[in-house]
Amino acid sequence: MTGTSYEDLNPPTGFYPAYFIDTVAVFDSTRLTHFENCFVYSNEVPDTLGKSFPLQYSFGIRLQTDRLVRDTTFKDVFRQTVPFGMLKGIIRQKTFFKASAYIVLGGYKGGDYSLDGSFYQYFGKHNYKGYLNVSKGLMHPDYFFNSYISDNIHWDNPFGAQNFLKGEFGIILRGFDLNASYTHITNYVYLNQQVLPQHYNDLLRVISAHASKEFRIKHWITTVYAAAQQVTPDSILKLPAFIGKLTLCYDAVLFQKALHAQIGISGTYHSKWYQDAYMPALAFFYRQDNYQSGNYPFLDAFINLNIKRARIFIKYEHFNAGLMGYNYILVPGYPQADAAFKFGISWLFFD
Repeated sequence: MTGTSYEDLNPPTGFYPAYFIDTVAVFDSTRLTHFENCFVYSNEVPDTLGKSFPLQYSFGIRLQTDRLVRDTTFKDVFRQTVPFGMLKGIIRQKTFFKASAYIVLGGYKGGDYSLDGSFYQYFGKHNYKGYLNVSKGLMHPDYFFNSYISDNIHWDNPFGAQNFLKGEFGIILRGFDLNASYTHITNYVYLNQQVLPQHYNDLLRVISAHASKEFRIKHWITTVYAAAQQVTPDSILKLPAFIGKLTLCYDAVLFQKALHAQIGISGTYHSKWYQDAYMPALAFFYRQDNYQSGNYPFLDAFINLNIKRARIFIKYEHFNAGLMGYNYILVPGYPQADAAFKFGISWLFFD
């Protein structure tokens, strides 16, 4: 059972859009009770190389009941049956596949389904890996977007299911992790700039790629991560075009291998984008085109120590706060944390 509540007795002037302002206090609550029974038959084992069973399978059925109570008056009950199955195995030596599927029968999400397939190939003496993943399915938006009732906010929409297709290709080779993916969605549903549900019935496309690599030169370790993504049209869904992370540290083993120490610095960066704003009365994010987040590096300094079974870390997080301006706000109206000193100890006691 889960529940959420929100109460704002004296909201600050200008915090809420004008169409949500009222002269009375706001109190909205939602309670969701979820029951689920699952029956599975399987020979699956945690064997990543598939040596124990060259062909592994699992299939079963989930029986789900959800009861939604809003303001103790409005009730919705959904009952659905979800058959599912999975099959994975070896095509030939070092060549593997995995396929899975489910379909939802009955309830609000009746007719939803997902088909997933994976193919991966190991090669070389070091077991380098190439893989291909494809997903196809139909998925209703969260019930929240179709029906919502509260003191000041309510809507009733007939949004249909969203159709999605995703393809992903990657390779892990000589320390490089390279990945590219393509996703398209029709009937995408989101909260618009008026904080109201809206659907985009044309095709929404997301193309993304990332690369990462760890470089080691004697005692120096450098880890690089970079990602790029493009959304079409970007008026519906906003994402940063570029994300990067760089870590540089000095790694040493001292005192006859009794101490393993690392000292270094790391930085994270996002290019500028219109990050969705947050509406606390709904606990949801919505589109906005007024404030641009990003174009600011978050820098951390750290020391990691490993002494036998004890691990110690010391971190000065976001040490550049205030040194490069104060534009470190990702979600409009919610600044990121200032500089902070943190430390921790993990000590395993055993013989």
